Amino acid sequence: SVRLFCQASKSEGKKRRKKEPDIVEEHNGHIFKSTQYSIPTYCEYCSSLIWMMDRACVCKLCRYACHRKCCSRMTTKCSKK
Repeated sequence: SVRLFCQASKSEGKKRRKKEPDIVEEHNGHIFKSTQYSIPTYCEYCSSLIWMMDRACVCKLCRYACHRKCCSRMTTKCSKK
């Protein structure tokens, strides 16, 4: 019997995008950096789903996650500051 082995071509080069600098904003003691989630995540400000691959904000200190638009509206103080 004859066995055939298929191997995916590794010659396909991956295009690298320049990494954007993290946008850092400070609101109520939170230090927010711009991020993207690849898993379903809920905004802690408005309780709506942050769509995968949409821009979101996360606090570097307490990990508070929210939409970019909710970042400047939130009133909760950072628990780690």
